Amino acid sequence: MKFRIADIVMELEVRFELLKSRASKYQVEDDEKSEFEITVTDAQLKKAQEINFIPDDAISDLETGEYVIAGANFYQKLLNKNGCLLHASAVVIDDEAYLFSANSRNW
Repeated sequence: MKFRIADIVMELEVRFELLKSRASKYQVEDDEKSEFEITVTDAQLKKAQEINFIPDDAISDLETGEYVIAGANFYQKLLNKNGCLLHASAVVIDDEAYLFSANSRNW
């Protein structure tokens, strides 16, 4: 399946519902040219489980693992294109965008 995120078209192998549902609104036609491919391997999922990278309260270890690892792989590719990830909320007032970002915290 192909997706456009941050104006980058990528091929993304999706196996589980969590990633599929969260990425669906970014899906594009298959005839668009991909800049790169992201595949989460069984070995990556197994390693994530071994080091407790996936939270204990996850929907499904493998499902959450695919989502988290695919995101991490995308962020690395984004850095290689001189982009960066900023997790924030935004509002637009009078054609000006305001971003609000803060430290992450565990609940």
